[in-house]
Amino acid sequence: MMQAFDDPRADLPQLLQLVLDAAQRSFPQRRYSGQMTSDPAQEDWQLRLFARTLEGESLPQHTLNLEIYCVKGERSLMLEYPEQTHYPILWIGSSLVWMEGDRGQTVPRPPLGESLEKLGRMILKAMAEA
Repeated sequence: MMQAFDDPRADLPQLLQLVLDAAQRSFPQRRYSGQMTSDPAQEDWQLRLFARTLEGESLPQHTLNLEIYCVKGERSLMLEYPEQTHYPILWIGSSLVWMEGDRGQTVPRPPLGESLEKLGRMILKAMAEA
């Protein structure tokens, strides 16, 4: 059962910090900052994570869009690279699915997709434990 994140008015800065911490652990060769891009009062949350090199150089191709939403009482999420339109979208809920952004068809895990899967799982696990 979800606790701290059941209420859409939960402490969203805490959610953003949780997501940024997970991104740092999933991609240690990068630094992340982020922002909420949705209304905190909504049930579904949208965040954008901005990537930089360890030296501080912007990496727009590694910017991530993250959507967290509730399906049948369970949290699910979608992760995508908005600057890499050819890269599939990752959906994690009761299962893990990679899909084409244009048609929504299921596709195999892309190269380097394992780190994105790790990030998604870490976020959902941390939310469930909060």
